[in-house]
Amino acid sequence: MTCDPILEVDKVRVLIWSYSSFQRNYSSYHLYEGIILALLKRGHDVLLLQKDFDGAPPTPPSLEKEAAFKCVSIPVFADKTAGLKARYFDDIAFTKKAFRKIKGLGHFDAALVQSNNCAGFPLWMLKKMKIPAVYNEQDIFPENAIACGMLPRGLVARLATFCTKLAYHLATSVITVSEDMRRTIEKLGCPSENVHVVYNWCRGDRDYTIADENNKFLRGLEGADDCFRVVYAGNVGRMQDVGVLIEAASHLREEHIKILVVGDGAEKAPLELRSKELSLNNVQFFQGLPEADAQDVYAAADVNIITLKEGIIHTCLPSKTAACIYSRRPFIATVDPESSAAVIYRSVPYGRVVPPSDPLALANAIKACAGSFGRRYQAARHDQSEELFSWTNAFSYVGVIEKAAGSSGDSE
Repeated sequence: MTCDPILEVDKVRVLIWSYSSFQRNYSSYHLYEGIILALLKRGHDVLLLQKDFDGAPPTPPSLEKEAAFKCVSIPVFADKTAGLKARYFDDIAFTKKAFRKIKGLGHFDAALVQSNNCAGFPLWMLKKMKIPAVYNEQDIFPENAIACGMLPRGLVARLATFCTKLAYHLATSVITVSEDMRRTIEKLGCPSENVHVVYNWCRGDRDYTIADENNKFLRGLEGADDCFRVVYAGNVGRMQDVGVLIEAASHLREEHIKILVVGDGAEKAPLELRSKELSLNNVQFFQGLPEADAQDVYAAADVNIITLKEGIIHTCLPSKTAACIYSRRPFIATVDPESSAAVIYRSVPYGRVVPPSDPLALANAIKACAGSFGRRYQAARHDQSEELFSWTNAFSYVGVIEKAAGSSGDSE
């Protein structure tokens, strides 16, 4: 289902309830910056409620001088090594603090709630305050954790699923980021007419086609000029299954191919150890870079890699998808072949799909890209895919939020 056209509505006051912070380099940083700017361009007032991790400047420079924008940050304790259970209860504690804060911030015509692991609670609280809420589902918990084995099926999983279903029931609308996720959300009980698909986008003011001599990531990187560069950039966690790329590297020992893993996460240390066990001299690991430098990493690739465990594509769409498309470099995605995401990936002339968790198939696909595209291949613009992941999608969020604000008189 596509979003309705933007309606002509009076000025409204919108609450953005974030479960992260502009203080952090997180994957939705530019998305929420874009949504807020689009709301402001439409003439609305916006209040952002977010976490305060360390007292750093709370907003991007683009929002600092916007008179119709306000930001309220709630101090939280953040342990980057905390497990799934600890993060879940931390989000519940933040939700309680946020609820108390919102009650003192005046009237809101609508709210946009960022994807989080305890979504039923904030949606229930907004319902009590009679604020129509749009829920933005970026990844479906606990279905994603169950699919990758992080959360066993049982009482805890059932309670978490109930919480997610409650959010879908209470939300005026749900915005998600792929057709595969839309179908999962509908299976969890959300009426199809309430679910909107809006694909994530790249920064609209960034160039993702960068020549090597101007690429900040490549500066000081030894041995990168005379090899075929395979780049994985992003979170290195259990859902991403970056291990399949490390195992694929063992089939590429004799090839003039170098694999660069750029990012952090729970699985990084085990994968570094595995790489040493296999004596993989063709693999290098790097720390994650600031969001502002992400385009240099994708532009440095001769082929970008998108990896997911089997079934995960039905609960999330990798945020790197737009960056890989906009870099116009060849890319390979290890996703379920029958998924809607796979159809999109295959529709891009420089995109390839191989089954998840198949190192040999991935290695063969990398060799095929090296043979057919060669080094430093730069594709022409692919209008269909770049328009699908355009930064103008921020205005689709605005349309759904405005429609929710227009229903505020019906809120119980």
